[in-house]
Amino acid sequence: LTNFAGPDWVKGGTLSLRFTRPVLAGDRVTYRGVVQQKVKEGDQTRLVLQIWSEKPAGQIAMGRATILV
Repeated sequence: LTNFAGPDWVKGGTLSLRFTRPVLAGDRVTYRGVVQQKVKEGDQTRLVLQIWSEKPAGQIAMGRATILV
């Protein structure tokens, strides 16, 4: 999320993530997200994202994030 929205996402963003499989040391994990909604907040926009992470064996976590941009 920091790579996508910069370090300010920590100040105005949220993250809710549920792990569905274990992650072990050395696992290669890929994080993905899709913008589901855009909500105007003053002169900024809050993006609501569906997020998930996966490794070659399949999905390991899913959740939701919001970012103020």
